[in-house]
Amino acid sequence: MAIIIKARDAMPQKPTLRETEDATGISRSRVSDLYHEKNGSPSLQEFISLCLVYGLLPSNVLEEANQMLQKKAQPSDEDRAKLALERAQRAAEYGLAAMEGEKRGAEDDWGA
Repeated sequence: MAIIIKARDAMPQKPTLRETEDATGISRSRVSDLYHEKNGSPSLQEFISLCLVYGLLPSNVLEEANQMLQKKAQPSDEDRAKLALERAQRAAEYGLAAMEGEKRGAEDDWGA
């Protein structure tokens, strides 16, 4: 719906809920719910009708939505770098803790 809402908001004169209802056959309350992302996703017929009202090809909207989802699923280079740094820092902390334990063990042996 975000893509459809973006197209609607880009229009110089947004159609009213009544105009959208008349053009699509979707009730004003349902159109409002969809715009505010309440009460579920649009049905296929609602989706197609809304796309056509705003001059969008449903197939293009689906492709753009798919691309947006793929971008979200893949971490950015910056996120990967942060994760690598966090892992390196944790590994270093564990390494130091292990060394301290080894030193204590060695000291205990000498003190016995």
